Amino acid sequence: MKFNLYARRRCLTTIEEAYEIEAATLQEAVNMIEDCDVDPDSTEICWEDTRELSKEENNGESALKIYTYEDKQVYP
Repeated sequence: MKFNLYARRRCLTTIEEAYEIEAATLQEAVNMIEDCDVDPDSTEICWEDTRELSKEENNGESALKIYTYEDKQVYP
């Protein structure tokens, strides 16, 4: 039998985003970034690591998920 599947792996990658934000306070500017209320001016991948996240690093979930092309999750 043939199966058409795709896998999604969560890995450790560091992305740096630059922002220029007008806000009344520094805390307000931080909150705007946390809440995704502003778009970054630039994005750069600083460090890529293909090591899969552990369950602990991935909020207790498996870093590997496998799906059929109909988007039915078959693993885990």
